[in-house]
Amino acid sequence: MSTIVTPYLTKLDSIELELPNIARQTVIDNQEEIKDLLKYKQLALGKGSDGESLGVYSQFTQSYADRDGLSIPKTKGQPYNFQWSSDTFNSMGLFATKKGEFDIFSIDGKKDLLESIYGEIFDLTEEHNQYVNIEIILPTLQQYILDNLTLI
Repeated sequence: MSTIVTPYLTKLDSIELELPNIARQTVIDNQEEIKDLLKYKQLALGKGSDGESLGVYSQFTQSYADRDGLSIPKTKGQPYNFQWSSDTFNSMGLFATKKGEFDIFSIDGKKDLLESIYGEIFDLTEEHNQYVNIEIILPTLQQYILDNLTLI
């Protein structure tokens, strides 16, 4: 019986070694969707990485935004949307590590400034992180395992 099982166990070992690389590549291949989660499902809704509200606009901010003719409103009492000039959203990048982890950053350097004011806001919430793991990475890993296990 071991002669039947041995090639599969050997193949499983080699598959296991490749999974972090596959996860990393999956993150890279889907970085726009991942960044959009941060941009439009968190920051544009005024939510921090903990999912909590980061604050609401004051009348002063609304007046200043109206004066500048911003296309994205800063209405008094509405959550911060972090879209004044769109520079921060447009300059977001994603760095994927060899361990399959990733970091979202802002090329324009506003990440450090914004996080010094609001705390951690460039990480995904637990809910969005789970989405990335379950809906984006896991199906790719499962397909890779199935495709490669049958190559014995």
